[in-house]
Amino acid sequence: MLQRYPNLLPNPRRALWSLRAALGVVLTVSSYGLASAQTFFSDASDAGYYDTGLAFATAPSVLAQAGPSGDKIPVSTEALFDRDALRVSWTSKAGGDWSALIITPGFGFQDLSTSDTLSFWVYSPEVLAKADLPNVFLEGATGASKSARYPLSNFLKGGEVVGGRWQAVNIPLARLRADAVNAGFDFSRTKAVILGQAAADGEPHTLYVDQVQAFNVRTQAFGSAPAAFTVRNYPRHREIRFARGSGSGLYRALIADGVPVKVVTASAGDSLFLAWANGAATGAADYRLTTYTPGFGFGTDGATVAVATLTAGTDEEYYDMTQRYTLRYFWDFAHPVSGLARERNTSGNTVTIGGSGFGLMDWLVGVERGWLTRDEVAARMASTLTFLEQADRFHGVWPHWMDGRTGRVIPFSPRDNGGDLVETAFMAQALLTVREYFDGEVAVEDSIRQRCTRLWEDIEWDWYQRPGEDLITWHWSPDQAWAINLKIRGFNEAQIVYLLAIASPTHPVPATAYTKGWITPDYRSFQGRYGIFIPAGPRSGGPMFFAHYSYMGFDPRYWRDEVTNYFLRNQLHVDYQVAYAKDNPEGHVGYSAVSWGQTASDDPLVGYAAHEANEPQDNGTITPTAALASMPYRPGDATNALKHFYTTYGARVFGEMGFYDAFNPGLNWYTTSTIAIDQGPIVGMIENHRSGLLWRNFMKNPEIAPALRAAGFTRDSTTVGLRSLVLAKAELKVSPNPAAGFTQLQWPADLPTSATVVVYDALGRVAFRQNLSGVPGEQVRLNLDGLSAGVYHVHLTATNSGADALAGAAYRTSLTIIQTP
Repeated sequence: MLQRYPNLLPNPRRALWSLRAALGVVLTVSSYGLASAQTFFSDASDAGYYDTGLAFATAPSVLAQAGPSGDKIPVSTEALFDRDALRVSWTSKAGGDWSALIITPGFGFQDLSTSDTLSFWVYSPEVLAKADLPNVFLEGATGASKSARYPLSNFLKGGEVVGGRWQAVNIPLARLRADAVNAGFDFSRTKAVILGQAAADGEPHTLYVDQVQAFNVRTQAFGSAPAAFTVRNYPRHREIRFARGSGSGLYRALIADGVPVKVVTASAGDSLFLAWANGAATGAADYRLTTYTPGFGFGTDGATVAVATLTAGTDEEYYDMTQRYTLRYFWDFAHPVSGLARERNTSGNTVTIGGSGFGLMDWLVGVERGWLTRDEVAARMASTLTFLEQADRFHGVWPHWMDGRTGRVIPFSPRDNGGDLVETAFMAQALLTVREYFDGEVAVEDSIRQRCTRLWEDIEWDWYQRPGEDLITWHWSPDQAWAINLKIRGFNEAQIVYLLAIASPTHPVPATAYTKGWITPDYRSFQGRYGIFIPAGPRSGGPMFFAHYSYMGFDPRYWRDEVTNYFLRNQLHVDYQVAYAKDNPEGHVGYSAVSWGQTASDDPLVGYAAHEANEPQDNGTITPTAALASMPYRPGDATNALKHFYTTYGARVFGEMGFYDAFNPGLNWYTTSTIAIDQGPIVGMIENHRSGLLWRNFMKNPEIAPALRAAGFTRDSTTVGLRSLVLAKAELKVSPNPAAGFTQLQWPADLPTSATVVVYDALGRVAFRQNLSGVPGEQVRLNLDGLSAGVYHVHLTATNSGADALAGAAYRTSLTIIQTP
């Protein structure tokens, strides 16, 4: 029978394409040939489920299901063999039932009439005792034909699944065939291996299942020896890279301290595997690369290599790890023809223009950090610029999605088959950054500068501002025209659109587009929370990407418009999300001051959603990019979150291309997806915190500062602090008083044009807060909807920095509010 090994290192991850080489040691061993095997499951598709697996549940029992039909077995990269494994997650309850059918690929049959052993591998992060485990049985040619049910524990060493270790399940088929209960079962036409409900304990359990096969023979054979492998230590995992070798039916196996941690099919290229420390198991380990033969087992030869103990890691090492891993999405996983970023890790030839813009900026980080060479990035940049020049453009504007092979538009929605100005602005921000970065006096860099300039100047921003409108329109299509008619108005992620549209040397829009179009009456929030008032956007600040996308290149630290300094605004956005996570008003699992971050991402309930720190938009989903890309604003909070996600959740949230898109601990949901628009800001914004690289190069462009001034921006304090101008305290006039629903305040004659009004309740708590602009003698209306009846104190304070913290009140009064039905 197959050898059974307890696994000390959990969470083996799937193999990845060949990546850049690291330090390592060479081992040479012999290999073993393939035994005859009949396979029920080996690997699934990239869709996240096993197409020929079926998952059925009868209430009140529950079984995780997936796929478009909702009846497939989910898969996970928690795999021992190759890419993925089945994820069987269940809750067994009295009166209910469930079955997970592992069916032969293509819904065929296997002949087990003479087979020796039915074998598969199981893993669970936690111990599953005998009583926790399901039954195992077989299904024949018809759904009504079933073998007897057997406790899975009967075929496990010790009768239980040891937490964090892959273990072999070996079922002697002769024993099943000899069982009188199975006298009528036709083993020659076996369709499925089934795991099904046993004890109804009412508790949720998860079991990962891999490499479900039956064997007829177990014979030793010989093959090519495995090649070198390398090991690199990180704070909680080891990155191991080894050649997959060659030879039909051969496998390479990685053994750690006598325990199998990864098995891959021999093929061209390298395998990248992340071996995670389990609990306190961060000490030294012995690794061996050998071979595996189905039905025979693991090779016994191969030199042993000692690997050093894992160390805690400094902040800088965490930044290096996160940036370097995430960069792989945009460099190693870039589309091979266009060089652009795929929309997500399962998007095939669909590339995205906005996420690709972030990716181009991330390439520059790779050069600065020494992970990529300047020459190789310049060469790929030149190729990618050629693709962008030849791709579909609509008045110079690229579509949201394109085919990475041809550059032809892929509709984002039925009417969105033309230009997407917001996504294009993210690319334009990148082109200007790239233009300044490649300043070398060599032909390829001179060409990059010229071609970035042409692409930038080809964008017809003015076409997307329809006649007679201050607002800019998001989309235009040659056959749908302005059918979507979505206006770009603040405050959200699209501020960069207006700044670049004003900055354009060839197709500019008037500067009034910013002050009359972007800054709309709804630009400012009228309420705060947790003592935090965010001066632009909704009370919560909105999804965290509002503070990221426009600021990959635009450095907001030393500029302010009539509303605020946006570096300060984004700091307050972080403060609000951290405070909300600490408060956790919805009681979600996993929220804390070090576990926060809500933005648009994949979602366990609706597929994709814009999450924010506001109860209706909060279902317990945490998105790592929300915190990590906020590094320039609150580096302490962002670094704490980075370390917490990585050390607490490990392989469930971090893979070969960095952090996965999102997770929801309360729903036990951990996606393995990666999305360009979320991955991109992680690399770039961490670098803006570390060195200001992207900010420095974007802001060097000669078009930017004049555009900011034209839009009404003025230079702000280089300290980016909170400053208030305190005037003599005086009486503030409000009318009506008492008020119901609204009141109007009289703007004092000696008050500057920027001020903040704060309304406190009788207990001194902030009930209402708003940044204001006005002129002497002007009546300013305050909307008091949502405030209950009572006596309030109104303070008006002048400010010259867009600050929300007040050193004192320049004007004040009392206000009585009468709420009427």
